[in-house]
Amino acid sequence: MKLPIIVCDNYPGAGLSIYDSIEKVEIDLEAIDVKNNEYTAFDAQGNVLILDIETVRRPIFFGLSHSDIEMVRIRGSEPVVNKEDILRQKLIDYILCFQKDSDQLAHIDTSQLIEMAMRFS
Repeated sequence: MKLPIIVCDNYPGAGLSIYDSIEKVEIDLEAIDVKNNEYTAFDAQGNVLILDIETVRRPIFFGLSHSDIEMVRIRGSEPVVNKEDILRQKLIDYILCFQKDSDQLAHIDTSQLIEMAMRFS
């Protein structure tokens, strides 16, 4: 899994978020949204990442009781599924929300598209 992690909303005209660590993705995303399949996640090479929910038991009231909390977890798919073409299009669509020069974007490599999108996120 190559950083950064790009998380795209799964509805038309939606945005995306770019994270420099797995931990930040897992903290930022809400379990209910992951359950509702609202996101698609990619690494910097366009590999599809799996968003899972893990139930973690946490002590509360000084350990006298406990509470189950749903936590988001992210992992690589096995076998690896590369969808760089889809990631590129999502990045281009996102960049075009802020800049109208679309001609050059099709010829820029994915890493440069990610860098451009990071300026707007």
